[in-house]
Formats: sequence, C-alpha cells, structure tokens
Amino acid sequence: MTSTKEEPVDNFRRMRVVVIGAGYSGLYMSIRIPEWLRNVDLVTYEQNAGVGGTWWMNRYPGCACDIPSHSYVYTFEPNPKWSKFYVSSKEIQEYLEGVSKKYSASRFIKLKHEVNGLHWDVANLKWKINVKNLTTGEAFIDEADFVVGARGGFTRTLWPEIDGLGDFAGKIVHSGHWDEE
Repeated sequence: MTSTKEEPVDNFRRMRVVVIGAGYSGLYMSIRIPEWLRNVDLVTYEQNAGVGGTWWMNRYPGCACDIPSHSYVYTFEPNPKWSKFYVSSKEIQEYLEGVSKKYSASRFIKLKHEVNGLHWDVANLKWKINVKNLTTGEAFIDEADFVVGARGGFTRTLWPEIDGLGDFAGKIVHSGHWDEE
C-alpha cells in the first residue's frame, strides 16, 4: 500500500478567470495569466473592436501621451524605437497591437463584448457575469471563479450636461469617439 499521490503537486483544480477590458492592464493579464498559472480557462471581454483601451478609443488629431513614451511599455517588452519623447496615441496603439500579436493574447480576448454587470452566486461560489456580444446582440451569462476588473477610467464616453446640446444643428464630436473621416 502506498500513500503517494499519482499527480503533480501543482496540478490545481481548473479555474475560470474573466478579465474585463483589454487596455494596458487587461492585455497584460491576458498574456501573464496563462504564463504563470496552470489549469486556467481564461477569457478577456473588451467592448471595443480592438485592444488598447483609451489608446484605441482616442484618435483625435494631436492625441499623444503626456509622460515620456518609454513609460508606456511592459517590462517584458521594451520599445527602444519610439519615434519621439511624447509619441502619438496611434503609435502607442500600434505597440499594444504588436505586443498582443507577439504573445498571442488574442486567443483569449473577445472583442466587441460588453460586460453589463456581475454578481457573486453564493450557492455555487461563482461569479455570474452579464455579457453582451455587440456584433450579434446576443446576451448571455458567463461564470467565473475569479474576475479581474481592468476597465480603466475612460471606458464610457461622458457628455457634459449643456442646455440645448441636443438641439444643436451642427456636428457634435467627442474625443472618445472621434470620427476619423
């Protein structure tokens, strides 16, 4: 009779992890979680059509970082080739897309999927996440053991309350949803 276990010590139970947002932090989690943890079923929901968060959303003329460009890199993926000290949002976005591609993060990221709410299911010890596929309109509930909130501070475009704004006959623009045409 033996008292040894016939499986690796670090073979933990399967865990489902949901990351909300694929900006800098969410993209980081989409790369690092699979590298650092075993038996993880990972999905990252991003409401936009691309990764990058605020750098994907903000495309207005002259949009750029306001701190040195080298601060906008992951330690595991430096970028010594920034074009200038304060690079454009487009250049930061291209860096993030390149990192996503290099590390195959897209296999975990579901673009155009909006998380509308979540709650802890006490009976099943799981998170219930309300998700909407913005392409098909399908709404569904996902389930997770862990949820990582990586939505950032510029997730929603907020309009100021200005009397008569809705009556203005001209074109109204917002930096978070810039019309590039």
